[in-house]
Amino acid sequence: MVLVGLQVAVLLLSLISGSMGLLNRRIVRGVLMWGQDKHWISGAGRFPTIGFPGGGNAYLSGGL
Repeated sequence: MVLVGLQVAVLLLSLISGSMGLLNRRIVRGVLMWGQDKHWISGAGRFPTIGFPGGGNAYLSGGL
């Protein structure tokens, strides 16, 4: 359940960062990097993916 909350938070942050400033983008990138270090978020570069329980991935774009 904690992982789901983290994934939702990252997704929301990424959406916010798409319409707001560079500071938010850096925050989102930091969260994604932290998630990758914890092996909760797979992928790297422009299109990191978040694996959701139950199958399927959400692709985060927006120039992170």
